[in-house]
This record gives sequence, structure tokens and C-alpha cells, in this order.
Amino acid sequence: MISLDISNAFNSIRWSDIIRILFEEEVPEYLIKMIKDFLSDRFIVDEENCFEFQYNVGVPQGSSLGPNLFLLIADRLLRDLNSDDKTKVIMFADDILILTADSAVYRFSESTKIPLDKVSLWAENHGLKINPLKPVYTIFNKKLTRRPQILFQHSNIKFSSEIKYLGIVIDNKLSWIPHLNYLKEKSLKLQNKLIRFCRATWGVKPEVVKEIYLRVTERILMYGSEIWYRDTAIINGKILSLQLNALRNITKTYKTVSTLSIQVLAGIPPLDLFIRKNLG
Repeated sequence: MISLDISNAFNSIRWSDIIRILFEEEVPEYLIKMIKDFLSDRFIVDEENCFEFQYNVGVPQGSSLGPNLFLLIADRLLRDLNSDDKTKVIMFADDILILTADSAVYRFSESTKIPLDKVSLWAENHGLKINPLKPVYTIFNKKLTRRPQILFQHSNIKFSSEIKYLGIVIDNKLSWIPHLNYLKEKSLKLQNKLIRFCRATWGVKPEVVKEIYLRVTERILMYGSEIWYRDTAIINGKILSLQLNALRNITKTYKTVSTLSIQVLAGIPPLDLFIRKNLG
């Protein structure tokens, strides 16, 4: 799995490329004229310094049409790379994830060359730049004895045992422990902020803290559980420890009180059971 990131993607798309692709896709001419008019005569105005700058790149962000115009450019890459049975490309906004398989680890040095060259050519043809500091790859192999040399634009891509993509930490052993550790750190930061106004004898009422847990904390902890959750003792133990800190703020109990007792006092079921229920 190779992760790439486009630098300043939404502000770098050339309008001429958008219009050209619309013609290639045989979009009705009246729609092309409307989009062309939508993109034309745009200025950045600094009234304080009496400065005005006309530009002709970038998709207008904040508009409903903007993301679709970016997808026109992205689709050119996705079509090309996903035509190969061994290679699949996932793209969300400016984050590119390349998935490829081979019969031996050492083969990746050669088998990744074509898809990476295609990404490089696509970026060059559309005036885009891949951030040279962010490319990283990992290999899903339990007994990794050798790391292949993978090149992109004449530079080595660094190896990492884990990659964070769309808020989920994917480790090369698919244990998901690094992701749960990431959730713990994220949850603790939130709970430490809540502690400031929910002390044992004063502060926000438990009902309010419970509502914050149900609407915010629980959803943070459950994010992507369809992917990372496994019904194992290790995973379930980690999940319950994540929930415990949040429930202590609701019940305002001592650290010595058992997890089961706190769940009963808070009126909140164990998080692992709740996840299993939602996964159906």
C-alpha cells in the first residue's frame, strides 16, 4: 500500500483542463458554456491595499460544483490505474492510495513502477505536484525480512509499519492496535478538556456530560469500526479502556471503581457490545 498526497490540489486545477475534459466526455455544449462562464473573470481583491489579481486556476471551493470539477481530473487517473487487475487506486480529495499485490516482496520494486509513473505523468499533465515529503508505503506481510526499494520521481519512498488514511491508522500486520492507541490519545485530549468543568462536587451536570459522550466521544471511538473491529479479547479490552475514561467523567467516581460498575451507574452499555450490535 502506497500513500501519496497532492500539494494544494484544489487550488492548482487548470480551468483549461476542465473545459477540455468536458468536451472529451461529450457534455452538452450549453452546460460547458455555463461552466466556462462560472469559471471566468474571477479576481482576488484586497481592498485595504488596493490590490486586485485575476486568476485562472483552482476549483471554486464552497460551491456545489467545485468538487465535481476536481473529480473530472481525478477520474482520468482512476480509470487508467484501475484497469489493471493487480492494482487498485483509492482517491479521496487530494489523498491517493495505491494497492497492489505480487507473489514476492522483492517484486514490488518493479511492479509498482508502472502505476507510480502513471501518477507522476497524470500530475504533470494537469499541472499538479505530489508532496515530496509525504509518500510512504507499507507491506502486509507477517514475516517481512526485506524491504524493497520503491522509487517515485527519482526519490525513495520511505517504509512505515503503519499508515494513517482518512482518520484510520492501518498497520502492516492489520492488528489495529496502533489505531486503538491513536483513538486513546484522541479521547484523552477530549476528556482532559471536559475535566476542567465537570469536577466531583461542582461543574456541569452528569446528564450534560453523558450527552457529550453519546454525541461526540462515542462517535469518535466508533469511527471506522466496520473496518477495524475484531471480536477478540485484545481488541475488546482496548475498547473498554477507551470507554472507561469517558464514563468516569459522567459518574464522577474514583479510579478504583470497576468498569462494569461504572457502565451500570452511567446507564451506558459496554462499547464492544454496542459496536457488535451496530455491525449487525
